[in-house]
Amino acid sequence: MKSISAEELDQLKGHLMKKPFKYEEVYHEVLDHYATAYERSSESLGEVRVELDKDFSDNKVEDINSRYFDDLKRSLRKSHGTIFMGHFRWPQLMYTLIATIVLWVITPFLMVNSKVVYVAFACLTVTPAVVGLYLYFYWAVKRLRGKTKLKNAHAELFGVAFGFSTAYIQLPQLCKLFDEDFNVLMYDSALTTVILFLALILFQTSFTLMFNRLKPAIL
Repeated sequence: MKSISAEELDQLKGHLMKKPFKYEEVYHEVLDHYATAYERSSESLGEVRVELDKDFSDNKVEDINSRYFDDLKRSLRKSHGTIFMGHFRWPQLMYTLIATIVLWVITPFLMVNSKVVYVAFACLTVTPAVVGLYLYFYWAVKRLRGKTKLKNAHAELFGVAFGFSTAYIQLPQLCKLFDEDFNVLMYDSALTTVILFLALILFQTSFTLMFNRLKPAIL
């Protein structure tokens, strides 16, 4: 089987960039499809390209873009629920119980100093939000500088974690709507344990999702 040269690969990249690809994941998957087809064929790159272009017209590429983003949204929503609920299934349940017990033991000591509780809570909830924003703006800046016209779908959808985190951060403030002096993070050691533990799960789930990858269904 022949190998595609660097020059031929550059030609292929230039050709495919003229098509209406929206997401880099889709672009790279189709690029790999073209390159593999060429390496397995006895025809020239131009002939293989013309043949495959019949399957990847502009309308087809736009359809793949749309289907991929929808598939990715469904996959991440499902993954978020699966990873979250996985903490309460065996054998992960064992680690969940250990983490809960540890938090239960140390929370009364944490509650002596409200600043410690708030710092722990903030770190576990703000960090996913900060990473989500960084990924989003990183790709936005690359597009603005003309380094790529493509978006990173995973970076866009990591906003799921950003949304969860942002809502979660507002929890102490929401309590004040009902009681000006009520502080949910310092009300009761059991309740504080549960809230910190849920923040810990959110933290772990968010970063697990960041490394999840879904291949586009291009055909």
